[in-house]
Amino acid sequence: MPNDDTNATREAQAPLIAIRRGRGARIVAIDFEPRVGRWLVWNRGREGKERVPEAAIFITQKKLVPSSHDEAFDEIRVAPAAGAS
Repeated sequence: MPNDDTNATREAQAPLIAIRRGRGARIVAIDFEPRVGRWLVWNRGREGKERVPEAAIFITQKKLVPSSHDEAFDEIRVAPAAGAS
């Protein structure tokens, strides 16, 4: 089962960054342009436990914060959204 955890907040990202930094990893953030309509379409195509309540998608979208170099990222990339908005 895929891990769909978005780690949408800086608080959620901080311990993950610290672990990887402690192991000498290069830290790259990939921010995705939020496209709630596309997320809903993908989610509706899922089955069973892989499908999440649609409210969870809207809640996560509200939490999303763009990555910042002050969070200790070595690089930040932005992936353009594809598909429906």
